[in-house]
Amino acid sequence: GLDPGQYQVCVRPPGGDLVYECWNDAYVLSEAPLVDVRTADRTGIDIALIHGRTISGRVSLPAGADPQSLRGVSIAVESIAANGTVRSALTTNVSPDPVTGAYAVTALPPGSYRVRFDAYGYWNDAGEFVTPPLAGFWYATARTPAAATLLDLSAQSRTGIDATLLRASGTVSGTVDL
Repeated sequence: GLDPGQYQVCVRPPGGDLVYECWNDAYVLSEAPLVDVRTADRTGIDIALIHGRTISGRVSLPAGADPQSLRGVSIAVESIAANGTVRSALTTNVSPDPVTGAYAVTALPPGSYRVRFDAYGYWNDAGEFVTPPLAGFWYATARTPAAATLLDLSAQSRTGIDATLLRASGTVSGTVDL
């Protein structure tokens, strides 16, 4: 049995496309209501797991870019709450296939999402660390989160969320003194 107290009840599926869920249809622990068993047992605290949604697409490089640059690409998918804030517990990062650029983010609960594409440094085949001259952006080619296109996954998955990275057009340099 449980000690008297208040508890949040959540289920983490063991993989696949089922969604992590808490009682009362909460998809993140911070939004899960407390179940009070300080004075009595509670029944009917049922959770019906759902199959998650998927965001998928392909990342391409601009003409002339080193094909190995796909190794440094990251796709960030953020869940956006009804009030417009990022639900950080539901932020996911994935890397595309380093040859085809294909990616898929699975097991997402229903809701609104925004997607960001970025390029970071990577180790090439010669063992050198390379920082590709590529610029990131939000889907669909937005420079700020506020301008990003929100994807509605309330009823279905979204495919074809493709992006061609942009060539970086400027640099910032300087020194750091201690």
